[in-house]
Amino acid sequence: MFIKFYAHCIPVTGASQGCIYDLQRGSIYNVPNSILELLREGQNQTLDNLIKENKDQIKILNQFLDFLLEKEIIFYSKEKDSFPRLNIEYIMPFTLDTLYLEIDTHHDSKLKFLKNEVEYLGVLNIIFVLNSAISEYSIIDKIFEIFRYSRIQYISFILPFNKILREKIKIIHKTEFKIFETVFFNAKKNRVNKSRIYYYTQNLEGVFHRRIKNISDFHVNKEIYILGRQYNPHYFRTAYIDNNGFLKNSKFTKDKFGNIFDTSLSKLIENDSFKFLWNITKDDISVCKKCQFRYICNDNRIPIKNDEGTILHEETCAYDPFLNSWNKKS
Repeated sequence: MFIKFYAHCIPVTGASQGCIYDLQRGSIYNVPNSILELLREGQNQTLDNLIKENKDQIKILNQFLDFLLEKEIIFYSKEKDSFPRLNIEYIMPFTLDTLYLEIDTHHDSKLKFLKNEVEYLGVLNIIFVLNSAISEYSIIDKIFEIFRYSRIQYISFILPFNKILREKIKIIHKTEFKIFETVFFNAKKNRVNKSRIYYYTQNLEGVFHRRIKNISDFHVNKEIYILGRQYNPHYFRTAYIDNNGFLKNSKFTKDKFGNIFDTSLSKLIENDSFKFLWNITKDDISVCKKCQFRYICNDNRIPIKNDEGTILHEETCAYDPFLNSWNKKS
């Protein structure tokens, strides 16, 4: 008999601790690295031989085997090589998935851009950002007029809290089927309602800089795992357009890669420098590559390359894979 993992159950070792992702049920199981190594060996040698060669660990090994069998993470098979692994090929037909667009100014030019370019790029998710209150909000209604019958699936907003906007957004969440969520910043208190309207006391920067703080912040599913194996889940196929029309990777990245008012976005995003962040995996990043959660982490910190060519984050993560501990103050 051989030990086999179900295809959707992925063992990953870290610096001091390992885990198994159950991509089908959305669960994470913490497992010592030593046990994961034994389970991997058990896929290539019989269970009897594995037990004979590791008698000193038999008690803990049997405990984990029983637990993982009960949770349907592993199974026993007489066949060694009859089970295909999960296909991690990532195929998307279009160029861009997510677009952030600031809408404080240049309304006419941006509405024209939305009509002429976004549908062609295959964007599925658009997040509109207001940095501060504006005199009137008809642009929000015009946005839904443009996309009501398009292939755009999700429309979201990040807005400064005020009573006028709050009432307008409440109506939109009741009447527009493409609205996904709205985030208000500078609210009086933190709260969430059933319509995916979120209120945060943080300012706009604080909302954008919400970090991974605990294990519940990870996204455990097949899509994020496949993406995380090959690309950066947060930045891949994502573009940010600021108020003046400049293309960036995110609101707080410094580099600009041209302007949508004089060049099509389809041309701008082909810039290799712009795509640099798209293609950085967690396996490329110092510290992250030693973390057992690296393939399910949608961390929004900005990776940089230092003078020695090492890719790293300047900000420390709340989780330390070397100590296997969370910093509650982060």
